[in-house]
Amino acid sequence: MFLLLLYSTAAAASPVVVETTLTHNSISVGDQVVLRITVTHDPQARIEFPDLYDKLNGLELIRRHQLPSRRPSEVTQVSITEYTITGFVPGQYRLPPVLVQYTLPDGTRGSVPADNDLRLEIGRIVSDPDHQALLDIKPPGALPRPAVALLYPAAGGALLLSMAILLALTTRRLMRPMASVPAALADLAEQGCRDRGH
Repeated sequence: MFLLLLYSTAAAASPVVVETTLTHNSISVGDQVVLRITVTHDPQARIEFPDLYDKLNGLELIRRHQLPSRRPSEVTQVSITEYTITGFVPGQYRLPPVLVQYTLPDGTRGSVPADNDLRLEIGRIVSDPDHQALLDIKPPGALPRPAVALLYPAAGGALLLSMAILLALTTRRLMRPMASVPAALADLAEQGCRDRGH
């Protein structure tokens, strides 16, 4: 009875508590930082972590990962989700307010904002005393072609030339006129008759 009364009082005061933290407050262009959202709530409450895709004010979401929940007490559960983010434009960034939605065991729905304000600074990769804009990344250099790669076209050309010559010789041989067979047979028959004295 005492535990039930304690839970009712805590739930009425603040059923869900949300806290956000960053692993770093300053990174270089292209580096990654982890935004951690920690929610303390009733174990029977259902927590819905926000979808931060395209909502990070110029920063980019790489992945989202939910950590295993832990139970510090019988009436409390801690759920944690981590968001790995990065940025490619130097400057100061303020992360948008994080809003976590929940559904209590009695069906009551609500949302709770994070209790802190997070800012992230993205610096240049190299120090630039003149504060000039970053140069474009150079495209990858072309690799030289190995000498053996040049042999393949030459071998293919030689093969085609050989086939053309062979085809021409075969065609020429087939087109050569043949001796008249009936005339040759007639000459043999006449010669045979002469030999027999006819």
